[in-house]
Amino acid sequence: MNTETTKHTPGPWKVKPESRFSVRTEDECACVADCYGTHSGEAEANAILIAAAPKLLEVLNEILHADNIDAESGGVSPQEWNALMLKASRIADKAKGKL
Repeated sequence: MNTETTKHTPGPWKVKPESRFSVRTEDECACVADCYGTHSGEAEANAILIAAAPKLLEVLNEILHADNIDAESGGVSPQEWNALMLKASRIADKAKGKL
């Protein structure tokens, strides 16, 4: 992710279970969020969703820049588009805690 154009803590982020679920940078130098919940599993689900935010933003930007699927006019090919949709689907599954 291009950190020159963003103000948020650069990813990747990961969930670290403690007394609450903490979202931290991969090197654990920064805490991005501490998550709590009102019922079992909610805090962890919130943390997983927050931790996926950098990848979700990355794939959303890729989709927005692939606005033309006609490769002949400078856009992405149908195969590249399908690969991008598969990537988006996998990241969304991870954000929902399915992976």
